[in-house]
Amino acid sequence: MIERCSIKTIVIVVAILIGISVLILLLEDAFTLKNATKDTTPVDNTSSANCWETEKFAVKVNCTQCTSFQKKSAQSCWDTGYRQLLQCEVSGAAYRSCKKPWEEERNFWIFEACSFVLGVVAIATTILRQRRMHQQTLKRIQKQINDSLM
Repeated sequence: MIERCSIKTIVIVVAILIGISVLILLLEDAFTLKNATKDTTPVDNTSSANCWETEKFAVKVNCTQCTSFQKKSAQSCWDTGYRQLLQCEVSGAAYRSCKKPWEEERNFWIFEACSFVLGVVAIATTILRQRRMHQQTLKRIQKQINDSLM
């Protein structure tokens, strides 16, 4: 299939792909900078804001997923969609944003599995295409030999 494309077409397609890649990198960089300036540990209770940074605290409820209403209304749910309930010694109860560590690892392995499957499919497609082209070439050569003998 690619053997039927002209050099000009291939160069244009490669240039477009490079341009899209650069655009994606620039957009990712812009969004990453916006998120980096945001406070990563917001709380819902402003009277005990960031009490875990200045006081001793105990985790009352481990990291739990926020409801769809809490994701819109509770500041501690905005960043990650998860929050945990803390009991600070002086200030009392407060929520803070948290991450599920297994979730990032799971997403990494899903990405790796998808990359592996895509690689295997690409290799299989390439091998099958090479075999088909080799057979076509052999048929053409055989036909030329037969035509020259007659």
